[in-house]
Amino acid sequence: MHDEVTRRGVLQLFAALTTIVPFLTRGAAAPLLPLSDAPSTETRAAELVVAPSRPTLLESYLRSRGVRPAHLARECGYERAHLLRIRMGRVQPTPACAVRIVYALRRLVHEPVVLSDVFDRTIAEAAWRERRVIVRTFHSFEHRAVRAVFGEGARRG
Repeated sequence: MHDEVTRRGVLQLFAALTTIVPFLTRGAAAPLLPLSDAPSTETRAAELVVAPSRPTLLESYLRSRGVRPAHLARECGYERAHLLRIRMGRVQPTPACAVRIVYALRRLVHEPVVLSDVFDRTIAEAAWRERRVIVRTFHSFEHRAVRAVFGEGARRG
């Protein structure tokens, strides 16, 4: 047979271990959680599962408008994996990246989206400070449309 490690094999091993570990640690001498944080015996297993963190503004906007991440990636020119990291809040986009994403969203949803609609205030303010350099990276016929991405919300601050 094969002696190589596969992703499927690792996942099967992980699944087996997660089902066995609670039985092996039932009689453990020290609790894994401090007594103040320890769940009561009535706590259901569903309550112990860590809930996903709150979605980012970008993720919420994409879901509310029905924009598919692949379409956004194609329109703004970034890889889907990079956009995933931004959407999940694992990475903060550069100001130029944020402008490209919002400009692509404006074209996809045909709405006047501005930076403050989909990114937090710090990113919008950083983009506002670098707006002249960022706008110059676009074609000259796009300058007016790109300037609209900044909106009024980025100017206050």
